Amino acid sequence: MKIIAHAVDGLLIISAIALLVVMQMNPIHVDWVLAKIIALLAYIGFSVYAFKTAPTLPTRLVGVVLAGATLAYIALVAVRRTPTLGLF
Repeated sequence: MKIIAHAVDGLLIISAIALLVVMQMNPIHVDWVLAKIIALLAYIGFSVYAFKTAPTLPTRLVGVVLAGATLAYIALVAVRRTPTLGLF
C-alpha cells in the first residue's frame, strides 16, 4: 500500500507538470494553475500527516478531512478557473 500511495502522488505531480507543458502555461502568470499546484502539495502533506505521522485517531481524522477538503478545492478551481472560487 505504501508504494501505491507514492505512485499516486507522483502521478499527480507528473500530471500537473504535463498540463503546464501541453497548455504552454506559466504558473506564475496563470493564478488558478499555481493555486492547484500549491493545493496539490498541501494535499500530499495532509495525506502524509494523516496516514504516517498523526499519533492518534482524532488527529488522523483531521488529516483525512483536510486532505478531502483540499481535493474538493482542487476540483472547484479546475472547474471555475479562479483560485478564489468566485467568492472575492
